[in-house]
Amino acid sequence: MTCDYGGQRPPADFIKAVRAMENDKNAGHQAAILDQFTRQAVPFSQQPAHSQEAFLDLMLQMSGVGPADIVLDVACGPGLVACAFAARAQHVTGIDLTPAMIARAKQIQQERKLTNLTWQVGDVLPLPYPDASFSLVITRYTFHHFLDPRAVFAEMVRVCTRGREGSWWPMSRCFPENGRPSTAWRNGGTPPTPAACPRMSCYGWLPV
Repeated sequence: MTCDYGGQRPPADFIKAVRAMENDKNAGHQAAILDQFTRQAVPFSQQPAHSQEAFLDLMLQMSGVGPADIVLDVACGPGLVACAFAARAQHVTGIDLTPAMIARAKQIQQERKLTNLTWQVGDVLPLPYPDASFSLVITRYTFHHFLDPRAVFAEMVRVCTRGREGSWWPMSRCFPENGRPSTAWRNGGTPPTPAACPRMSCYGWLPV
């Protein structure tokens, strides 16, 4: 539908109706995510394909994570990636919208006797952290679930620190994972802006 208001601002009632539609869409999407992933929390974490050491080791290697890193795992699910990074990082925070996924992540953490993890139930828009809170921001199997992947990308860049030199590459060149995106950002260099990433729903960026 196209509405022409002669270059003038649309009526307040029209703007209100559009925002209500957007809110309904977001609420419906989040409800579907919660329903789906509440049921999948345990089965997802038990599928061998999601915890293959070769993929996790490749993420660790290419991200360059080390003992000084403070890491954020966005939409962390059952914490498989977060726990892998916790074995090398100073501290890892995992955030996910689904309480059942966070509960499962805590179980896996306990099984692996890891003490340097924090879990949070929450949305990723916006991320509930100050600017430059983490030296490394990661995510896996997620961007195809976001209604606004560019906005999520911008949030990931916002909470990542700057200062080290680095180059930025499409993560899909490193981690195709059956076409599903894995992403990581480290401080330093000049990260691409959301506007410069027209295929952000398919690609992430990795410093190498």
